[in-house]
Amino acid sequence: MIGASYDASTTRFNGTPELATIGTNYVVSGSGIFLGQSGDPVSIGPVSLRTTSQYTKNSYQCIDLYPGSNYVRNNEVVVYELDDQVNDVAFDKYGSAWMATRQGVSVIKKRRMTLAEKQHFFYDVQMKRHIREPWISGQCHLNIPGDTTSFQPEDDDNDGEYTGNYLTMESFHYAVTKSPDAKEKAKKAFTFLKQLQTITGSDGFFARTIVPVHWKERVHDGNRNYTVQELADEQVKEPRFKPVETRWHASQDGKWLWKGDASSDEWCGHMMGYYFYYELVADTEEKETVRRHVAKLVDHLIANDFNMMDVDGRHTRWSVWSPDLLNRDPEWKPDQAQNSMELLAFLKLAYYMTGDIKYAASEERILKFIH
Repeated sequence: MIGASYDASTTRFNGTPELATIGTNYVVSGSGIFLGQSGDPVSIGPVSLRTTSQYTKNSYQCIDLYPGSNYVRNNEVVVYELDDQVNDVAFDKYGSAWMATRQGVSVIKKRRMTLAEKQHFFYDVQMKRHIREPWISGQCHLNIPGDTTSFQPEDDDNDGEYTGNYLTMESFHYAVTKSPDAKEKAKKAFTFLKQLQTITGSDGFFARTIVPVHWKERVHDGNRNYTVQELADEQVKEPRFKPVETRWHASQDGKWLWKGDASSDEWCGHMMGYYFYYELVADTEEKETVRRHVAKLVDHLIANDFNMMDVDGRHTRWSVWSPDLLNRDPEWKPDQAQNSMELLAFLKLAYYMTGDIKYAASEERILKFIH
């Protein structure tokens, strides 16, 4: 099939190969497909649509993009997309888009959901495919495109940040529902984030993520050596580049590999999760555990001119909040405002949880005398 068309009293669409040009890796979907006035092209990213004099449907307001060869749902759309090569597109009176592809007819259908139904759908997906041991909210990939039963968990530099976000979600979940299951999951997420620090055996430095030791051959960004030329090339591209040849380290018990060089966004995800877990979930004993943990992390910053130091004795590539670097090193100028705000938030959180005046004093010193 190389073409499709639909003609009704409310909609007329005469499809031609020129009418819908859709990028190699995308199909158009969402609450609707936006088409401009007759003859006017609408281009968004890789998508280009052109109307004919026979078709104008101004009720369509927005565009979403989805990878081809996938089955996707959200609150308003179901996508069955057989092939990335779309030859023609037609619409029916219900607002569904029918696409002629090399492998058959695909359809984009609207599906209305309540907010609760939407939450249930995504939460179910998260629990089935995006939680891995010891309780990491992370990514996975499909070994067979389109077959969700073929999923395989994988490590990501932002596993800690993602799990901090997940911890925040479960904390709100528990606060609203008082679900024992939500509380248990929140505690598991906090325990993992805490483990990211204890597994390093350091005074406050924490890892990006951990994986079972048998994943050694399939981790992302594995250990490597840099040649002199490679180092020079990297520093030309990014003057702040930090070569980390040993990113993955074995845990003392031999069960895990942990990844160093954690970044500032990891800190933000962790701290947000700790705050909401502390406020909404933790009991008296758990609050004390959170207080001690947050204090340990922030004490590490204070002891190291507000940088997080890796096992090599140097700050990680991105965990830099040193007023000296942010204010006086031109390379760190782009991060000055954001990182300054982050540092003040970390100090405020530590003071709020512990009541220890040293955190308030550090904040005051930065505000009045350093910045």
